[in-house]
Amino acid sequence: MESLTDRNKGATRATPCHIVIAGGGLAGLSAAIALRLVGHNVTVLERMPVVHEIGAGIQVPPNASKVLANWGLLEAIESHAFKPHAAIMRSYRDGKVLSSTNLYDSIEISHLTAYMVIHRADLHKILYEKALGLGVAIHLSSEVSKIDFAVPSLELTNGETYTADVILGADGERSACQRLLRGFDDPPKDSGDEVIRFTVKCSDVLRESQLIDLVYPPNINFWIGPEAHAITYSLKKDGLLNVVLTRAHAIDDQVKYGPQPADIEEVRKAFAGWDPRFERLLGMAQQCAKWTLLLSSKSLKWTSKEGTFALLGDSAHAMLPFLGQGAAQAFEDAAVLGVLFSNITNKTQISEILLKYEKIRAPRTEYLSHRSLSMKEIFAMKDGDAQRNRDIQLLQNEPMEGFPNPFSDPVLSKAMWEYDAGKAVDESEREDA
Repeated sequence: MESLTDRNKGATRATPCHIVIAGGGLAGLSAAIALRLVGHNVTVLERMPVVHEIGAGIQVPPNASKVLANWGLLEAIESHAFKPHAAIMRSYRDGKVLSSTNLYDSIEISHLTAYMVIHRADLHKILYEKALGLGVAIHLSSEVSKIDFAVPSLELTNGETYTADVILGADGERSACQRLLRGFDDPPKDSGDEVIRFTVKCSDVLRESQLIDLVYPPNINFWIGPEAHAITYSLKKDGLLNVVLTRAHAIDDQVKYGPQPADIEEVRKAFAGWDPRFERLLGMAQQCAKWTLLLSSKSLKWTSKEGTFALLGDSAHAMLPFLGQGAAQAFEDAAVLGVLFSNITNKTQISEILLKYEKIRAPRTEYLSHRSLSMKEIFAMKDGDAQRNRDIQLLQNEPMEGFPNPFSDPVLSKAMWEYDAGKAVDESEREDA
């Protein structure tokens, strides 16, 4: 069976197509890389005037690092990333360890590629430079206003028009491309949760003897509590400890998009009574920002009836972050597109390829979106019988399907981390034979 790397080596077999991608974030750049590697001409249109990523840390699980390795990016990623030794789940009350999963050894042995954490800006820069180095044309200040799916062509708000053989929409969960494909606007809704983010200098944390193991060895620590949980891990960029708090809030009909100011004193009060070490960490925060977690309705369809357009990444399947799989799924989308377009011999095959892409990817992203939503309920259990039973199950450490620690659930972790784009395409082709 041909591996993804083997297919990429055979890139010259493909009939070159011109592919325009709306969106220059992680999803758009990933698709650009995957398609350029197999011989296609790619243009990326990004609406922002500068290249940047909002946020701090991002997790790169094995299914994501496998794709990045196939694109020749693993060494660059590793130079900017930490490989956490363990994922440690703690009680919010006192920090007691409820469950711990060895990530550093067992995952690399089982899945061949690493579990890493990295600053989003570093990851985005690596993808951006790779795309440029491959010859991808990237245009900034290029916001989509119209798409003619029949031509196909894309018009920007400044009046410029781009024609292509294929157009891909990778413009995020507030996707103009999705709206244009559907023919109506269905914006994301407030999920009832918000994320609060801040960073602390690792050097400051290390001065507190009781906090040293939150920085060294590098681990993912997370506390689970009533209607809230918190995650910390170290970042190489600027020597920071990334802190992410998720908590329930009153749903607001007027959805607030993007980062909003947050009152750090109010946050400290909200988490009063948690593990004293965690409270001490909160006390070190100088400022913080919050984001409303958005719940996007499932895209009715990813592809146009004309067979010239497809969505990917959050534009197609935005999911809540409770499994750390959002960016990984965008990388997988890109990898599958790269495999499917690696052997195109005639542009009349484009429609069939895009339909096959949707058929392969939609069920997987729907499954992981559902599992992520379920994990939210497990993490945020209120004190009571269900919470006590969850904690007992974690402490007994007998992982099985549905185990409350997703890193240790043997069925879920395998489903997440062992995905292979080439095998997924081969299996689909066998089913269609």
